[in-house]
Amino acid sequence: MAIGELVDDAIVDIENVFRRLRENALLPKGERKSSLRVVFESSKEVRNSIVYATILVAIVFVPLLLLPGVDGKLLAPIGTAYIVALLASLIVSLSLVPVLASYFLPKYIEERAKKYGDSKEKLPPGYEADDTQFIRKVKDFAIRPIRFSMAHPKSILAAALASIILTAGLYVLAGKEGLPAFNEPTFTTMMFVPNGSSIEYTKSVVNEVTGKITKIPGVKHFASTIGRSDADAHASGVNSAEFEILIDTEKADKEDIEREILKVYKEYEGKVIFSLGQPITHRMQELVSGVRAPIVLRLYGKDLETLRLQAGNILGAMNKVPGIVNAQIEQEERVPQISVDIDRNAAANYGISIGMANEALET
Repeated sequence: MAIGELVDDAIVDIENVFRRLRENALLPKGERKSSLRVVFESSKEVRNSIVYATILVAIVFVPLLLLPGVDGKLLAPIGTAYIVALLASLIVSLSLVPVLASYFLPKYIEERAKKYGDSKEKLPPGYEADDTQFIRKVKDFAIRPIRFSMAHPKSILAAALASIILTAGLYVLAGKEGLPAFNEPTFTTMMFVPNGSSIEYTKSVVNEVTGKITKIPGVKHFASTIGRSDADAHASGVNSAEFEILIDTEKADKEDIEREILKVYKEYEGKVIFSLGQPITHRMQELVSGVRAPIVLRLYGKDLETLRLQAGNILGAMNKVPGIVNAQIEQEERVPQISVDIDRNAAANYGISIGMANEALET
């Protein structure tokens, strides 16, 4: 369909040029116009229609560029590529296509007119003398519904109106999500123990959680990773871990498995933070907001303690909302720092350069 829309402008232009050249070739020699003039006028006839139709189609895809969140990240590049390709095809159809038509079509049309122009065969409208049997059968098949529509206009309008009403009813019942939830056979969990925890403590919590989750019916495999290197695109400390839980939906329902996993995580409430989701969904959420969660609320301010207090108040209010599960505050800890300002003049009196002072501080 997309390829068809890209070449549609050129097809409309060529069809009209072809028709006008054929009509011109069948005229007496004294009444014929030059081929170049016919190509120009026939292309000009349909130019406005081509431009308006292409712009309307491009406008339909503009909302894709304005979608927020994951939908926007996925669909905006597709919309941009489609609009650019559509406008490029419009430019080609208005510039290159008429030029090529003026080079290649006139001679063919003249030869065709000489060969079939004097044909005495009576043909229905839309048929040509040089049509092959296959083309005539295709035209027969295409013309039948057109003739039926022209003969029964009221029935066609009634069917169209019924389709509109049915579509409106289905729209009310249909889901309104831009992208449906992914049905992946795997769960992904991000786990965070308090900042500053040792890798041994993180490992002990992971082993404890692993033992409980692998006993849940429907869980096939469980894999975990503790921390990520600083060189990794998603670097994290040893106080974090990532679980990949492969499930078997033939043994248990996916929703039941998820419910049992959340029960295990609830046992560690207040001690460990868990974020349960699916692999692709988690990656996309992190791409959009930097956090692997479907809904993210960010607070901005200058005082960390005030932000923590307000975050706690908001978390308490959110936990009272039905349907919210596993709401949490991202861990932020103050890192002790010592600020050292070097008196350059005093250091110079003792023959100490800034580089020497920095080297001494580092050691």
